[in-house]
Amino acid sequence: MLHFDQRAIQATLPHRPPFLFIDRVIDVHPGRQGTGLKLLSAGELLLSSSAMLMPNIFHLEIMAQTTAMICAAMPEESGQAAAMPSGAGLGYLAGGDLHFTAPHAARAGETLEARVRIMKMWSQYILAQGSVHVGTRQLSQGRLTIALADPDRD
Repeated sequence: MLHFDQRAIQATLPHRPPFLFIDRVIDVHPGRQGTGLKLLSAGELLLSSSAMLMPNIFHLEIMAQTTAMICAAMPEESGQAAAMPSGAGLGYLAGGDLHFTAPHAARAGETLEARVRIMKMWSQYILAQGSVHVGTRQLSQGRLTIALADPDRD
């Protein structure tokens, strides 16, 4: 199992705060599964100002960034279509089907856990399934599709 800290994530993903939604990725089985973690601090720009809540719609992006790190951990020599060459633009969130399972959003001071499992990799696409939790409370679950960037295009 692999683990990625903030420095490794920023070396891999093009996202930067406030649009980098994962602080660490733990328990990574390259190309199979992993867990992205995001500690919500009171200073987060994306928290709704009055209630200090994280809008649930961002769960899909948290799962997408976690998926990118799981796939980026695959060695390029693996022969898998989703093995991402270093320095590539990685991919783009092409679609998602997210269901919210809890009536409450995450609050400042809580840690979001995005548990993601790769379902299928083919050609230039990745299909993943995941859920977002705070502690034992599941907030959302769904599937997402990532379209990989073509490294030969500008």
